[in-house]
Formats: sequence, C-alpha cells, structure tokens
Amino acid sequence: MEWDNDNTKISRRKLLSAAGTAAVAGVLLGQGVGLASQGNGVVNDVYGNPTMSSNGNASGIRRIVEEVIEEYGHVNVKEFGAVGDGVTDDSQAFRDALAYACNNHLTLMTDLGKTYLVDNIVVEGKTDFRLVFRGILKRPDQLPATNPQTRTLQFNNCSNFVIEELHFDGNHFNNNCFVGGVYNTEFLQEYRHCLYLYNCRYARFGKIVGKNPSGDVIYINGANTYNLDFDIVEGMSVDRDGVTPIALGRNTVSVCEGKNITFNVVKSLGVGHITMPGGFDIEPNWGEQVSDVYVNYLYVLSSSMSALGITTKYGAGANIKNIEIGTVHIENDVAAPKRLLVLTGCTNVHLNRVYIKGTVESYAVHIGIAGNAQPVYKLKFDSLEIDTCRYGVMADHLDEGYMNVIVNQASENLLRLYNVSNFDFDVKGSFNPLTAYPNTPVKNFCIYLYMAGTNNLINCKFTGDLAKNRVGIVGERCITTNASNGAAQITNCEFSLNLDGWEEARKLVGQLSHTRKMDLTRSNILGTTAMRPTANLMQGFSYYDTTLNKPIWWNGANWIDGTGAVI
Repeated sequence: MEWDNDNTKISRRKLLSAAGTAAVAGVLLGQGVGLASQGNGVVNDVYGNPTMSSNGNASGIRRIVEEVIEEYGHVNVKEFGAVGDGVTDDSQAFRDALAYACNNHLTLMTDLGKTYLVDNIVVEGKTDFRLVFRGILKRPDQLPATNPQTRTLQFNNCSNFVIEELHFDGNHFNNNCFVGGVYNTEFLQEYRHCLYLYNCRYARFGKIVGKNPSGDVIYINGANTYNLDFDIVEGMSVDRDGVTPIALGRNTVSVCEGKNITFNVVKSLGVGHITMPGGFDIEPNWGEQVSDVYVNYLYVLSSSMSALGITTKYGAGANIKNIEIGTVHIENDVAAPKRLLVLTGCTNVHLNRVYIKGTVESYAVHIGIAGNAQPVYKLKFDSLEIDTCRYGVMADHLDEGYMNVIVNQASENLLRLYNVSNFDFDVKGSFNPLTAYPNTPVKNFCIYLYMAGTNNLINCKFTGDLAKNRVGIVGERCITTNASNGAAQITNCEFSLNLDGWEEARKLVGQLSHTRKMDLTRSNILGTTAMRPTANLMQGFSYYDTTLNKPIWWNGANWIDGTGAVI
C-alpha cells in the first residue's frame, strides 16, 4: 500500500479502494465499533487523525459515513418527490425512498434546512442501509385518533444499519396536547412516538433530536432487540416561543424490552406530561425484560412525574437487570409530590454520580414503592446528592447494596425506610430552614424507620454525620421509629453516626435497643456553664454544657440549644 506522505495519513480513495465496500461496512456495522464509548472501537478516522468527540468515537464514525456517502452511492428523498416545504405531505415520497435505499443498501439523505411533513413511515425487515436525515421530519397537524397508533418513523425487525442523524418535530401543540389535559384517551397522544424501534439489532445511531414529541422521542421494544448504540439523544418540549420548557410529551427515551443497549449522552428538556413520566424510562410491561443497559451521561430538566424511571410492576426483580448510569443530573420545578428518580422491580443497578434538585414537595428518590411495590436487589449509589425535597430517600422492599447520600434542604425526612435489609447507608444532610418548627404533627426526622405493621430493618449499617449544627435547628428528631416490636422488626443493625448537638430526648425515639451496635458520638468538649469557651469561636462550634446537661453550639452570635433558643 502506497502512503501519501511521511506520516500515517492515507487518502480517502486509496483507503476505501483497498478496504472495499464490505470492509467499510464491517467498520460501520461490526460489533466492535460503537458510538458509545464501550471497550475498543475506532480510534482514528480514515485520515489517521485522532477522533474528536464527547466519547472518542462519534466523529470517526461520522467521517467514515461521509466517505461511504461520497464513494459508494446515495440517494436523496427529493429524487422521489419529497418537497420539504413543511406544507406538502411527503409521507409517500419517504416510503418510496426508504424502500429503494434499503433494498439497494444505499445511504438515504435529506437536505439541511428542509421540513418534511410525514407520518406512519414503516420500514420492515431491512438490513445494511444508512440514513443521514439533516432535515426535520414533522408530524402533520390534527392527526386523527387511530388504534393502533401511528408513529412518525418506525423500524420493525431491521438489522445491521446506521442512522447517522435524525431530527423530529412531534408538533404536539397542533395535535391536541395541552398541559394538564386528558392526555392518553381521546387522541392517544401518549403512543405517538417519533422513532419506534421494534426487534432491531446491530444498529448504530449518531445524533437523534426530537422537539415537541407527543409521545416518546425514542421508543424501544421487542424480545429480539439487542446491540443498539446511541451517541447523542436530545429531547425537548418548548412553548410556542420556542425557548421556554413546557411539560408535554412522554419520555425522551423509553426502553420497554431489549438488551445490550448503550447511550453516550441523553439530554431531556421539558419532555413529560405533568401526570406522566418524563426523561429516561426503563419500564418493561408484562412478559417483557430489559437487561444490560449503559448510559454514560443523563441530563433531565423536567416538570413531569419522574425524570428517571427504572421500574416495572412485574417480575419480582427479574425483569430489569444490569443497569449502569455514569452521571445523572435531574432538575424539577414543580411544587407537588413528584417522584423524581424511581426504582422498582430491578436487580443490579449501579448509579455512579447522581445530582437531584427538586422542590419542597419532591420525593427525590423512590425505591420499591411505586406501582405494585416490586423489590429492588443489589442497588449501588456511589454518590447521591439531593438539593431541596420533602423526602430525600424513601425505600421499601430493598435488599443488598450501598448508598453514599447527602440530602440538603429536606422539608421532612432525609431517609424514610420501610422494609430494608443488607444495606449500608452513609448519610449527611440538612433541613430546609423555612420548615415550620415545631411541626404539627412532629415530622422533621433525619432517619425515620417506618416500622408499622410487618416492616423490618435487618442487617443494615448507618454511618455519617448528622450533627445538630449540620442538620439545622428545625430538625426535631434525629433517629425515630414507630416499631411496635423492636426486637422483631429492627435486628442486627449498626448505627455509627455523629449526633453531636442533639439532646438525649431527641437523639433516639422509639425501640432501637435490639440493634447490634450503637456508636453515637457527641462533642468531646464539655464543661460547666461557667467554663464555656469565649475566644476564637467559629460558627457551629459544639459544646456539652454539663450544668444544663445538654449540648449547645455557637451560631456566630450566641450559644443556642437544639431548639434554637439562646442559652
């Protein structure tokens, strides 16, 4: 092979001629090359330059796609009569163009800047084709209610294909979608997805953008769905000004069935009706299973019911397995009891870095409670930070795992636990200083062990810092339980926490005497009232007043006790 110059660059034509169509197809479609950064893949583009993208692979794939387009044949939808003026119905032109491109294993293109009015485009059983759609696929206005529901672009039983770019406009405003409306009955908008993948396999996706979806931007289903790689997925629902996020649509991504599915970056802005999910959802239905899903980065700005759901009503933990997400960033602005991160019926879920910003009514993390209270096994949170919520973490039917959590600005509980076993909690946090104190009824508990009925806490360990000066003066109790039978319900647990500053009567409330270990620290600086330090005091400095027989601390101006009263 003749090199063009002294470095390792080789011309496009020589490389492609030497490699041949089959070899290039292998590079594009082989299992070893993914748009999400998973293992070894393409590390140089066809000119020998290092790829430059968020995951190290996408620009290389895109360059190769461009080369294939140039060298090995492509067609444009305009050759089949597509107009792209946003007024003419181009649906049949797209059906004809897709049939021709797929049957002849070509690349099908659209023109940048064009808007194509289309719906109900279905590709069935095709293989080895490529799409580069830089124009916008827009749903027509006022589509009639039908059953089954139409999707904008649907692939059934397709394999070994590349979709390098897709842009959708779901046109929800002009299809009877409105905030607070009856969303999934008369017009069945919940099911009108932009991109629907059924029983698809060995497919690679570059950039998928969905604006104003009526249903999901991407919906994935089918027992024979596997080996799908997505680089960038963006969903957005905006008001008529084109900028302000508005709560409409269902999810940016829904995975109802499939395995070995990877996403590099998923961003969801506003997508999700206020009474429905929103953002990213793994939710198999009866008889469906999802396993081995990896997401590198997930960002959700949502006003909907949930921003991230890994949940099912079926299977007792067997229908969702092996889910890993690197970084999660969730923000929700609705002052209502919304569950922002929901996990039920899943096994072996690993969330590395999670940040959640909610409101004073948010249920930030909901585990094993929603739906039919399906169990959660082997759950791992390496780092979970919650900023503003009603409840930080609520957990029921949770067995095995760990959580490192900081809950700031809670208005009720940092942790609220029902049935939990074999789990380690490292917890820090604070209460919203605007929360009423004292509450009626009393409810500002750092850790609430809700042991009503037959609930149990078994083989659990609690570490962390819940000092009174950290959690704030509105904290009414540190650890409390309503267990009717502590010996039977709270067993073999360890509490190794810093509870500095809590009065003894408020430190522990309820039956905790049957735990395995209680190691609750308090300030080791103590003395009489007359011996209180006076020099170089820092705000939050703790002191145990033996005259008063209770902890106090310095608030920057005065000594105060656990109620906030100046002492």
